[in-house]
Amino acid sequence: FGHVLAGLIIAELNDSSFEEAIQELIFSPLHMDRTTYSVEGAQWTDHSKAHKNGRVVDHAFASPLLIASASMFSTAGDLSNFAECFMNQGKLNGTQIIPTKVIEEMVGHYTLVGVLHKYFGFPSSFYGYGMMSFEHLGISFNGHPGETSTQNLLFAMAPDQKTSIIIMSNAGLFPFIRTFETLAEKFLTNPDELKAESDETNSETSEIKPEQTLTEMTGTYYLPEISGSKENVLEVYNRGEQLNLKLSETESFKLQQI
Repeated sequence: FGHVLAGLIIAELNDSSFEEAIQELIFSPLHMDRTTYSVEGAQWTDHSKAHKNGRVVDHAFASPLLIASASMFSTAGDLSNFAECFMNQGKLNGTQIIPTKVIEEMVGHYTLVGVLHKYFGFPSSFYGYGMMSFEHLGISFNGHPGETSTQNLLFAMAPDQKTSIIIMSNAGLFPFIRTFETLAEKFLTNPDELKAESDETNSETSEIKPEQTLTEMTGTYYLPEISGSKENVLEVYNRGEQLNLKLSETESFKLQQI
């Protein structure tokens, strides 16, 4: 609802629709010519078709009536332009497009994200204003995931490395978090240093001892780096010799030991 309210304010201050305001303030100056909130008209006909279960389907939309909070369609090239501007303190080709103060406020640590690892829910992952901030492999990232049943995105920027990682699919419901982690490790770290750190960690700790039984591993667990409150716990339970993780009354997942 905060995004929706912000969209209404932008439209009011710009004396135009939200879509027209964003086109004038962001998309056009950043040459994001294939980015749109509007799925009507000619500009939509040359975008990728959506797929589901191997068949071409109509695109699904997330909260289509709440335009400011969802349903922006883009390309990797356009998002690269945004990333270059964002990581250069709001400048593109020497021109200030987004005020530096806005960039700083967007990545503020305002709200803990939670436990959804596949959507950048790393420990100490925070929401700012429309942008998530998190650390992975000791690298600071800003970004955002986007998804409906027919398309998805993982968009992450590493400002210190001046590098962005953009993973897109028109099949939907495939949050390629492992792909992101592999790319980050391959291109943004020193593999030798990373392996040495991993070997040292593995030699000091062992999460699951061989003699532990499934029953001994069940119980409730508190994740202080993520939940921030002992009221927010995860339950691990045993059913049919299978460990399960219960996140809520409606969300449970089978666990597989690695």
